[in-house]
Amino acid sequence: MIMNRCIHIFWRGDLRVAPVTRTRQRAFLLLLTLACALPLHADTVLLRDPSVQRHTAIQHVGEDGVVMADETVIPWADVRRVVFDRFAVPAKSSGLLLVNGTLLNGYIRKREAAFMEFRSASLGALNIPLEAIAAVYYAGRENLPARLPQPREPIWIDRLGAQHTGKVLWFDAETIGVIGSEGLERIPVQRVNVLVLQRVSVPREARLRLRNGDGFIGPFRFDGEHMVFTLLDREHQVPSGAWAEIIQP
Repeated sequence: MIMNRCIHIFWRGDLRVAPVTRTRQRAFLLLLTLACALPLHADTVLLRDPSVQRHTAIQHVGEDGVVMADETVIPWADVRRVVFDRFAVPAKSSGLLLVNGTLLNGYIRKREAAFMEFRSASLGALNIPLEAIAAVYYAGRENLPARLPQPREPIWIDRLGAQHTGKVLWFDAETIGVIGSEGLERIPVQRVNVLVLQRVSVPREARLRLRNGDGFIGPFRFDGEHMVFTLLDREHQVPSGAWAEIIQP
């Protein structure tokens, strides 16, 4: 039989006693120990002068620059990078890299002759022209090579890192179809790390990285607590709570 134990709880200045089991007491003490051990962090603003950086909470980010907790305003012309102290959000295992450098995690819903219906974890349903897609990954963004090849013709990289060439007939959420040296192959995506279709050409613009790892290319404008940008001829907005990092060109 588990004996009841008592812990002292201070509540509004009164000493009270609450019965808890040994298991709950141990869990409470473990949580308390972890909470006390957690380090304190702050947002970071890296300036163009490499000898200067600011570590403190950011009060607001807007058109004029970064407003710090002490109400100091740092103009964008002086800012190289802003890193927000927020925990990461798990991403989907599949996603797209667009030719302009935009990175999206989500699901391939359907592929048509010239478009792909893609469910973005950040932006919702998108119809993306195939000509705008540089690569499709299936094994998680963290497993992408540090530098993707810049091919003249499509290649696919398997989950062991080997590269394969061939004419790509289709790709979707389940298979990719490739005509190689042995004829037509229907390759399940469980074997595929990434399918590289064409080169990436990233413009020299500001970049926004989200907590789930998605990355967007500017130019941006601010609308209250949202960052607004155009992607695929549509205007999108992302709330400030989703931002992880802003990188200036």
